[in-house]
Amino acid sequence: FRVATLDAEEPGALAGWLRANGYRLSPELEKELGPYVRQGWKYVAVKLRPKLEDTLDGELAPLLVQFRSDELVYPMRLSRLAKNPQSLHLYVLSENRVKQTTGGRMEVTFAGHVTRGQLDGAGLRAFVGDRLFLTELVDRHIDPGSIEDDYRFAATDNVPYQQVVHRTEIVRFLGMPAGWLIVFGGTGLVLIGAGALVVSR
Repeated sequence: FRVATLDAEEPGALAGWLRANGYRLSPELEKELGPYVRQGWKYVAVKLRPKLEDTLDGELAPLLVQFRSDELVYPMRLSRLAKNPQSLHLYVLSENRVKQTTGGRMEVTFAGHVTRGQLDGAGLRAFVGDRLFLTELVDRHIDPGSIEDDYRFAATDNVPYQQVVHRTEIVRFLGMPAGWLIVFGGTGLVLIGAGALVVSR
């Protein structure tokens, strides 16, 4: 990686630096940077720089970006320039469960405390400490034209939640879907109950 941390007082200067250093910006993107510049945001510009004999293949090591903020916000406004529907999957580790206060409508798919013993990776275990509250939020289909603001979140009550998935499986008896089967035998009539099996997780 080649990483640069940037600060700017006006959008043209930020866009000029990015262009001068090989980043491609559309005029629409330069315009959308304006609100972030006025709010005093910082920027992390990242390039992949493989060695000449290497090719880009396989998984990338994650980047850790740390900064102080008075609010929990995920920047989404630039995504309204996208040509195709977007998806967003967030894992928020905090002292509290979080709720969305602005932006689209993300679905909470998990909420609960996690401990270091449940996690892989020494860095993540150290970050969690004894335990933190994990909120998992998903929006699988975001229409770029519907994005009006960034996604902001605030602390809420630590009510646990776990998504339950119901799956119905057909039970078969003698190769046929089983309902109520009447079996005639030498000793009389036998009624056998069978049907659908519902599995939850």
